Parts: sequence; C-alpha cells; structure tokens
Amino acid sequence: MPVVNVLNEGLAAIEEGYESIMFVFNALEQEPGRALIRAGVDRGVGLITRVPHASNVLTNNFTQSFPPSDHRSLRRRDWLIKAKAIVDEYVKPISDQLGITLSQLALKFVLSYPVSTVIVTVTSIKELEEYVEAADGSYLSPRVLGDLERLYDELISIRLSQ
Repeated sequence: MPVVNVLNEGLAAIEEGYESIMFVFNALEQEPGRALIRAGVDRGVGLITRVPHASNVLTNNFTQSFPPSDHRSLRRRDWLIKAKAIVDEYVKPISDQLGITLSQLALKFVLSYPVSTVIVTVTSIKELEEYVEAADGSYLSPRVLGDLERLYDELISIRLSQ
C-alpha cells in the first residue's frame, strides 16, 4: 500500500488553488482533518469528507473483517479491535446520553464542522434513513464537540497509534 502524507498533500492542493479536497475525517481519525478544515475554510476550498463511521466502528454493525473487494478490508484488524474498545467505553455513552444512534453521532460529529459534504457507505434503506435523520441541521453542541476533540487529543490518537 503506498504511503501518503494526507496533510502535506491536502495543504499543497489548497495552496495550489484546488477547488476541493477529499479526506478521511471522523471522531476516531480527527487529524489531519481538523488541520485541513482550518486551512480549507480560510481559502474557500470545498471540503469533502469520507469514512465518517471509521469502517463501521462508529456504528452498531461492527465487524472485524470485510470481503477482499471492500476497501474497508485494508484496515488493520488490531486497529479495529482497539477502536471498538474505545468506542464502547467512551463514545457510545455520549450517543446514549444524546438519545441518538452511534451512527448518527458519527455523522453529526463530521457535520458539526464547516465541511461541504460527507460521503457515507450505505448498504440498506434503513441505514440511509438513519443517516438522513442525522443530517437534520441540529448538530453537536460546542460542549459535546469539545468533549470529543479532547477525547481524541488525550486518548484516542495515542491508543490507536500504538
């Protein structure tokens, strides 16, 4: 698999004058997305985010393996297992407290930032309806967003990089 420096390539694209950039951004993978969002907003660049559910870790449909033809099969199994443990202990209680599904929390997290769009993987009408409900214009409060950012900065980024 090729090594890509998403931050440097994204910043170079912004500096070069690209109209839009696309990058992975979710509650478990907040960087380099937050940096790209700051830079992109400053330059009026379209911000296309993808993988809001972190390969199903931020859903109630978690699985440790995907068919070889599915791009999610590129995820390391150990990352999936660590990420699921973090979600169960720290993130799921937030969605429960808010009265929304984990999938909806994942989408509301991304949509609480000034992004242009988010690309989701939808495998059923039921999922689509659940995701549409999350895009109701009522996103996360600054307190909840700050809690998820701090959780990432102080715990998630460290545990998932080990």
